[in-house]
Amino acid sequence: MKVSELKQHIDEQFAGVDQRFAGVDQRFASIDQRFASIDQRFANIDQRFANIDQQFANIDQQFADIKEDMDRRFSAVDARIVEEGRITRRHFDVVAEDLKREIRTLAATVAASQRTLDENRSEHQTFSAALSDHELRLIALEHRRRRKP
Repeated sequence: MKVSELKQHIDEQFAGVDQRFAGVDQRFASIDQRFASIDQRFANIDQRFANIDQQFANIDQQFADIKEDMDRRFSAVDARIVEEGRITRRHFDVVAEDLKREIRTLAATVAASQRTLDENRSEHQTFSAALSDHELRLIALEHRRRRKP
């Protein structure tokens, strides 16, 4: 083989290698496009996650606002309950004092009625005794009258 033939043979071999590299380059270009497409998809997914994170942040703020509002309302209700308890306590203290006064008045009235009843019983016994004596006298007088004829 001559140098020119050898050169032509080597050039043909290099041309085959160049074709293979061109095929490989084409494959790499295709893979690069696929990676670019995947990178774009990941960028879209990252954006969607960022949107979701923002929505969660908004929801977290809404919950914080609701909690703050509920805490404020419960504090107001607690304060109202305490105040109503004080008012009710004062009212019942007044009612209890009034009730005690009425019970004392009632006890005094019952005691007076009991004294009057005891006096009436004593007087009734005296009257009953006098009446019994009177009846005995009448019976005795009637009995004498019947004997005298």
